[in-house]
Parts: sequence; structure tokens; C-alpha cells
Amino acid sequence: MNAQTPTLVIRHATPDTGEPSLDALRFEPAFLDVAPGRLRPPVLPGCGPRELAHLGHHICRTPRDLATHTRRILLAHALRDADETFAALADLFAALGDVGIALRRTLLQRTAGILSTDHRRALEAMLTRAPTVDEMLAVPRARLSSPLPPAPVVRRIARAVVTEDADPLAEANEYLEHGQVDEARTLLEQAIAEQPDTIALHRALLDIHRHARDADAIAEMHRRHGNADDEVSVLWRTAARASTRPAGVE
Repeated sequence: MNAQTPTLVIRHATPDTGEPSLDALRFEPAFLDVAPGRLRPPVLPGCGPRELAHLGHHICRTPRDLATHTRRILLAHALRDADETFAALADLFAALGDVGIALRRTLLQRTAGILSTDHRRALEAMLTRAPTVDEMLAVPRARLSSPLPPAPVVRRIARAVVTEDADPLAEANEYLEHGQVDEARTLLEQAIAEQPDTIALHRALLDIHRHARDADAIAEMHRRHGNADDEVSVLWRTAARASTRPAGVE
């Protein structure tokens, strides 16, 4: 008789009986896939403190996992948990050391609305450098009690020598995975100048501009590429209209 591969099912207990309920089934957010180059990993509706605690434990085990750091920050913000958001940001800064400035700034700006003045000041002070041991000890819920040792998760990478078969999308995604958003944007802009009809390059650049909420950059690309009837022009015209539309208007 052949052994069967076991199937793992994650269940939540119901509050009344304590028995697992398939209706309460949720996927653990740390196991969600992140599309390459995405700055905002998904947070499933219905995730709560249990999932947030799971992400914190995951950070302890794999402190250099940027995707989990980002999910934890976004989930803490979605739950309006200011102290956990502060701790999650501080842990990310500790993991990044002195790199990944664009990613740090983006996440701080996105979550600043629920942070106290003291929280914001503390994070702004360590925005472009690794936090000190004392700074991390002053963050009650931080999982990383001190900056990580050398060889940080995000190291600055130099662009390899360009060959005829180089894939600018793959290179841009590698930059994004290392928190180097500015480098990815510059690379895509250069690639578009050389391959203006390649729609995938335009979509990747638009994704960066949208996450940065850079309406001026979208408007500039619309001015350059939005005056024809091809797929590229439609992409930038649509994006330009959406970026200037008042909030709540469809």
C-alpha cells in the first residue's frame, strides 16, 4: 500500500465549541506570493491580531524577509495599531541597515497618519541609517532588539554590463527586490527610450509611479506617449485620467 502525501489544513477554532471551523479558514499571510516588483504585498481581508502575531514571529525566524516585513507593516496599519506599526517599521529599518531608503520613506509616508508625533520623529531620525541598539530597545514591541549584523538583506547592487539579450524588466525587478526603487525607475525609463513600443516596460514603470502616487510623473509620461491610438498611448491616457480624478469618483 502506497503512502499518501499528507495534506496540511490550517483551521481556526470556533469561539463556542473550540472545534475547527472550515468557514473560519484563513491563509496565513506570510505564505502569500508577491508579484515581482510589487511594493505593496497583499493583505487578505479579515486578517487580524493572530495573523499580525504570526508575521512578527516570522520576522524573528527570518529577519531579512522584506516581503514579511512589509506585510506586517501594512496589516498593523490596516488594524490601526499605532504601536505595532511603529515597531514593524523600526524592525524593517534595522533589517535594511543604511539602504532601501525609498522603500522606508514610502512605507513611513503611507502609515504616518496613525503614528504619534514621537513615533514619527524617531523613525525620521533613522530613515537613512541603521537604528542604534538604544533606539531599538526604546521600541517596546520591536522583534529585532538591535541592528542586524553585517550582510544586510538589501545590499546595493550594481548594474551588470548590458548585453544584447539583457532583460530590463528582470533587472528592474531585481532592483525593486533590493529596495532600490530609484534605480529601477531610471532603468525602465532608459529601456523605454530604447524600446518605446514595449508595453510591458510601460506597465512596470506605471506601477512604480502609482505606488509612489507620483501624478506629475504619470502626466509627463502621458505627454510623451499618450498622443497616439496604440496600446501604450491608451495606457498612459487612462493612467493620467485616473491620477487626476477626485477621490471617490469612478
